[in-house]
Amino acid sequence: MTSRQSHRRSAAARQRSLHPRSLHPRLLARIAGGAVLALAALSSYAHYDIGLARASTAQTHPTAPHPAVPGGSPTPTPPPTPAAPTHIWRMPTPVAVPPAPTLTGYVMAVTQPNTTVSGSCSAGTSVQITAPHAHVTISGHCAAVVITADSVILNVDQFNLAYISGKHVTVLYQRGTPTVHNYGAGTHVTKV
Repeated sequence: MTSRQSHRRSAAARQRSLHPRSLHPRLLARIAGGAVLALAALSSYAHYDIGLARASTAQTHPTAPHPAVPGGSPTPTPPPTPAAPTHIWRMPTPVAVPPAPTLTGYVMAVTQPNTTVSGSCSAGTSVQITAPHAHVTISGHCAAVVITADSVILNVDQFNLAYISGKHVTVLYQRGTPTVHNYGAGTHVTKV
């Protein structure tokens, strides 16, 4: 190899290092497209961020001009007082249910659920129902009726006092003006 050829090769290598190879046109288009999308995203984020900053500044600092006070400095306007929220749900105060009274004397007790029971009261007799879904019919005059079970139907001629803590209880009576302590939801005591 002659010196002239080696000189030409070294000159060609120097020229290649000074002028790198150009990238493929499709690759250049992809790089340019990605750069455009990135700039667009940054631009929209910047506009969104500026909008939020302006909105929060407008809420905290009113831009209305202050009235001029003769011979003095303008008085700053106090920030608005927020109104009390009206959409807050308040939990109802629970009703304290006192314990059932202790019955004395003869007590007819209904303790079997899903039953139909008939009976009669005489002077001083009380009825206590602790069985759910019971249908009870009582004739005569009862001293007291205590119902602590749910979904009970009671037909009674007459009673003096009732204590009801069960839910969805129906008491139908014929005579008298009894004292009723009703603590059960969906409970009805009706004279028929």
